[in-house]
Amino acid sequence: MNFVGRSQKVLDSKGRLSIPQDFRDKLPADDADLVLTQARGGGLTAYPMKAWEAFREGLAKIEDQDIQNALNHLYIAPHRIVSFDAQGRIPISKDLRAWAGLIDESRNVFVVGSQNRIDIYSEQHYAEILRKSEEMVATSPKLSGLGLP
Repeated sequence: MNFVGRSQKVLDSKGRLSIPQDFRDKLPADDADLVLTQARGGGLTAYPMKAWEAFREGLAKIEDQDIQNALNHLYIAPHRIVSFDAQGRIPISKDLRAWAGLIDESRNVFVVGSQNRIDIYSEQHYAEILRKSEEMVATSPKLSGLGLP
């Protein structure tokens, strides 16, 4: 799958988030569930089932038991399998909403395609990610010859 693009959405009062139609269209009809889990730094990530299995297999190959335990606590333990409702929304549990800063009045969300996964960020967190990304791109000597705007 190749999820690209971003969309600004609003989390509804029941904690449901509408996933963009073009992202939903890329999911196989016979396996349209997503695996939703924490992402580093306070966002969420939704994987199609096959991408989730590949991610888990990669984690299982790490030999250091302390790192294995840390990864389990960060990614495996908090995961939820979520299904779309008739309006194309997925439910986000309270614990995952809290991790992502999507509590109280903070219901503005960015849904961002990241190749084989869908990243979900609060509006504030995404603004910070963009700020850091701009700074990194502006100061990286590796990118100077690309003619970036």
